[in-house]
Amino acid sequence: MLSALPALVHLRADDRDVASWLEPTLRFIGVEMESRLHGSRSVLNRLADILFIQAVRAFLSTGEPIHAGWLKGLSDGHVARSLALMHEHYAKPWTLTLLAREIGTSRTVLASRFRALVGAAPIAYLTRWRMLRADKLLRESRAGVGEVAEKVGYTSEAAFAKAFKRTLGRTPGKVRRPPQ
Repeated sequence: MLSALPALVHLRADDRDVASWLEPTLRFIGVEMESRLHGSRSVLNRLADILFIQAVRAFLSTGEPIHAGWLKGLSDGHVARSLALMHEHYAKPWTLTLLAREIGTSRTVLASRFRALVGAAPIAYLTRWRMLRADKLLRESRAGVGEVAEKVGYTSEAAFAKAFKRTLGRTPGKVRRPPQ
């Protein structure tokens, strides 16, 4: 998502829509930072999430052009639905034909729109999404490589490891065992 945004998003405090949420959110952040109460870090993390989402909303409302990426893909109904399906059901054995059928369009239309808006073919995007999910599982769970492979839609651990290395530039084992 960050790659779809400009390097700098300028929020104007004199914009009434922005001012309605920016000032109170920043004030709340300041109060939490000073309080040092139990759970403050969690509250600050959530407030940072809210601040980020609101900033993205403000940016999108400006009508500035968005570069290729999943965020731009959300501007097209067919592409947005295919992204939602892939994000939610990434372990499903998707093909371009199955995705197109599920969202009610042709393979050609989906492939063309998806590549133009997102900057990648649908199945290449899905592979990258699966590998990012796998990377997170490997870092944050005790699941073995084979179990993670299965959770992200691979029936072969070898095929998973090869796709992981090709996509993320490192092996699943390196993620599991970070350098000391």
